[in-house]
Amino acid sequence: MPRPELLSLAQRAALMAPASDLNECIRYYTLSANDLHLIRQHRGVHNQLGFAVQLCYLRFPGRTLGVEEVPPPEIVGFVAAQLGLSVSAWSEYAKRDQTRREHLQELQRHSGLRLLTVADYCSLATWVTALAMQTSKGIVLVEGAVEEMRRRRLLLPPITVIERMCAEATTRARRRIYRTLTELLTERQRGDLDALLEAPPSGKASKFAWLRQPAGVPSPRNLLGLIERLNVIREIKLPTKMGQAIHQNRLLQLSREGAQSDAPHLRQLEPLRRHATLVVILLETAATLTDGLRAGQSPRQPIVESRCDAPSCPPKDGGQLDKSANCKRVRPR
Repeated sequence: MPRPELLSLAQRAALMAPASDLNECIRYYTLSANDLHLIRQHRGVHNQLGFAVQLCYLRFPGRTLGVEEVPPPEIVGFVAAQLGLSVSAWSEYAKRDQTRREHLQELQRHSGLRLLTVADYCSLATWVTALAMQTSKGIVLVEGAVEEMRRRRLLLPPITVIERMCAEATTRARRRIYRTLTELLTERQRGDLDALLEAPPSGKASKFAWLRQPAGVPSPRNLLGLIERLNVIREIKLPTKMGQAIHQNRLLQLSREGAQSDAPHLRQLEPLRRHATLVVILLETAATLTDGLRAGQSPRQPIVESRCDAPSCPPKDGGQLDKSANCKRVRPR
């Protein structure tokens, strides 16, 4: 099965694009005195301009200039102006592939940047997995990985490599979340969760569908129904701290995914994912039912009851005597 893509074409291009406007060029591509000294050690105006442009690409976005890639004229012009050279010198430099490779090796030594190794990949994958425990948004993960590579002074590999690393991290994080949500479940609890999805022989809806029915308007009958459903969830006795170790964003995502699933679909999921999804749905449903019960409880009103004139029968609940009748009646204030 092909791995799902995390980014759009536009997002991939934007992440690896060099600076474009003047403010960004000033920020990233202003050459220091040391830069100028290094650049002017190379003979020929085309070598100086080409070396400087490659230096700028390593600085931002932090990658090498592609073999057939043509840098934006804004960058070439900005760099050429600092060197007092003509932008036309670039066309001559672009023809010399061997020279470009030699310059790149020199720039790597000068800048301290290094290529991504297998050890770096594994270390970064662990870092991204920790981030994926908080969010599954592809652009957030890839942007985080890119910034971390820059912080570690690593040359950015092709965007497809970074995207694949983040996709793998997303899968690992999801499996870790499933295990965290289900590791405390007993076999009986797992069986109770699966039983919620079973369709009764009568053809009625499953207990899972019944639990997720809307609360309805507050009424004595509906309140009893809420209590009955809440008791069914409580009888499963899910651990009280379940879900506290999971970031709220991931719980909300699982809850949304579960809200779009019915019992037949959930039955087809692998046990680990099915039980984790059911746990999140039941926790969310229990909270919703509890809120419904609280909303359905109206303020207590004193009970209307009869009493006589005897001093031993005082008004109850703060009631007042009705003077219009022999048999006094307690009325609510």
